[in-house]
Amino acid sequence: MKKREFKTTASQRTILVITASVFLFHVCSAILCKRHYYADGAYALVNLVNQQNELLPLSYDANTLRMGAEFINQLLVILCLKFGIRSIGFLSIVFGISLFFNSVVGMTLCWRKCRYLENGRNLILFPFAAYAFFCLPADIFSLNPAFTAFWIDMVLFFYIISENKKTIDKLILGVLLILAATSYETYLAIGPLLLLISLMEIKNQKQNPVKRKELIIISIGIVSGVIVNILYKATHHPPTEGSFFTGFLSFLKSKNILTSNLLISLVGLFLVVLGISKLLDKRWIWLSIAALGIIYIMVVRYYYHFYSPVSEYTCRILIAAGMAGGILLAYAYYRLYDTVIVKNICITNWWRAAIIVFVLQCVWQYGNTYEWNQYLTRFSETVRTNEGIIEDPHKENPFSWGWTQPSLSLLESEANRINCLVAPNAYQISVNNGVVYIPFLYINNDVFDMSTIIAYENNKFSAADCQNVSLSCDPQRDFTRENGNMELSVEIYNNGEKTLENKNLFASYHIYFNDERVVWDGPRVEIDQNIAPGESYSINVPIDDDFLSHFLLQEGNYSFVLDLVREHEYWFHDSGMQKTEITLYYRPAVIELK
Repeated sequence: MKKREFKTTASQRTILVITASVFLFHVCSAILCKRHYYADGAYALVNLVNQQNELLPLSYDANTLRMGAEFINQLLVILCLKFGIRSIGFLSIVFGISLFFNSVVGMTLCWRKCRYLENGRNLILFPFAAYAFFCLPADIFSLNPAFTAFWIDMVLFFYIISENKKTIDKLILGVLLILAATSYETYLAIGPLLLLISLMEIKNQKQNPVKRKELIIISIGIVSGVIVNILYKATHHPPTEGSFFTGFLSFLKSKNILTSNLLISLVGLFLVVLGISKLLDKRWIWLSIAALGIIYIMVVRYYYHFYSPVSEYTCRILIAAGMAGGILLAYAYYRLYDTVIVKNICITNWWRAAIIVFVLQCVWQYGNTYEWNQYLTRFSETVRTNEGIIEDPHKENPFSWGWTQPSLSLLESEANRINCLVAPNAYQISVNNGVVYIPFLYINNDVFDMSTIIAYENNKFSAADCQNVSLSCDPQRDFTRENGNMELSVEIYNNGEKTLENKNLFASYHIYFNDERVVWDGPRVEIDQNIAPGESYSINVPIDDDFLSHFLLQEGNYSFVLDLVREHEYWFHDSGMQKTEITLYYRPAVIELK
């Protein structure tokens, strides 16, 4: 078939250049700021580097069939590892390129097939608009395999409706069917849609037996892929798509949509509806809309910052909706091209709306990149200036999951020598027998030098060292009562060789009556400094009559056992510290020494 020539005016070329420049700036700035480390990104890259000596390094979640999309995402890094490239900095850039330029490759493949279709010039609008309206606002993190699955299914659609006479096209088509079947994201919904389109095309290609045969093979491939996904999901991960949709609907009802970049897409969809009318051909209207969009972005950036407050599941639904809508509209436009309905649509206005939304979403993403860069700068400084395993000091960070910070610690360390591992709260990293254990993450000691972490943790105060700590309290001297407030002055001695760190360390007491425990968790008093070997620390432990009145139900002598606690880990007395005990006589409103 003869290649169609698409002519453009000077103003159209200018708009295209500006649009491409805005997008490329977003992509390049995101790569340079390592935004591809967000969420699963750092985790995936660490897993790939850990597997550098394996035959086929690949990081994926075995509970979900995403190997096809993940392979596309990680292909460039895999090739670099196979060629012996080990520089984390270089691999990071390559990893970011492969993630952020998937959309460019996908759009190019769609455009390649559109060139040979009679109405191809406008047909390319639909994947472009679907990406602008639904993918970009869902871009909470670039590694999301749904983005890759989006383009796999979009390209597969164009291969279904176009001629594939060249050997390279037939080869690409076979690869697309395999990738689609092994890229679960939304395929259980989009697969049947592609199958329906394929069956309709079989009916429309009665005069072309070669194409009919190809479509039959495609249909069999799609059915096989859907079955594989159903079986894999049933045996690996319970279906939960219903909650995805209900969560998305609840989001649409909430006020969060007013501070989300999804609002730009909804306004854009409204423009598309209005775009049917010739009334919006006036350029000043579009310029005004663009100006208002930029002003809106600036206001939201000032008050609310730039990340979209939608959940990951909502983002996946957005991408699925965009994919399905783009495919349906593209197929309707393709088959109804010569009808009155399509000819009365002002497709130029649709293009304008898509470009405006696309540009505004890219500008919004600059803010996402800026916020991430601010966090990563603080995080890197934390890794460089600390030792051992510490909690994440940046708890306000909205860009990370539980395994992001440990992975980031590995990637942001100098020369792969790990001095500090940062973990969020309740994310337990441990050292045992010279091995560092990080949940969900395998550490290859041939790649990452963990000796500093191991040495630091081995010299770190542990429950076994509690026997070297003692408490001192002389009731006759250290018990005070002033203005109705009662306190015990307690001296803490560190008799061991390791520093007693004050992280989550508190003084408290237990209360016994006739050898039966009546209060286990007494009020906590925070210890606000480390206690070096051979040093001591004084602290006042209050005794609150209001607190005691809730637990001490009868008059008599009560034994107060003073103790230290490493919150959520261990009590010192249970771990070998000698008992420090005083006896107080109690009756309501009266506490006195015995």
